[in-house]
Amino acid sequence: MDMETPYFSTQFRGYDKHQVDRAIERVRSAIDIGRPPHPDSLLSLEFQMTFRGYNTKEVDQYFDDIADSVGGG
Repeated sequence: MDMETPYFSTQFRGYDKHQVDRAIERVRSAIDIGRPPHPDSLLSLEFQMTFRGYNTKEVDQYFDDIADSVGGG
């Protein structure tokens, strides 16, 4: 599976950018070594809210799409 580098817009109050970036890197690494995460673990990710964070809807949709891909959906 090839994961594109996502672009998320920022919003006044959104997900913590560092937490989201680290989660993406962990998912990428797991997929690269052939051990993709279970889709449920991707759907249950939680991030702290911060000022000028990533757009929550875009981030949620990104992880939903990855969960569908690793789950065969």
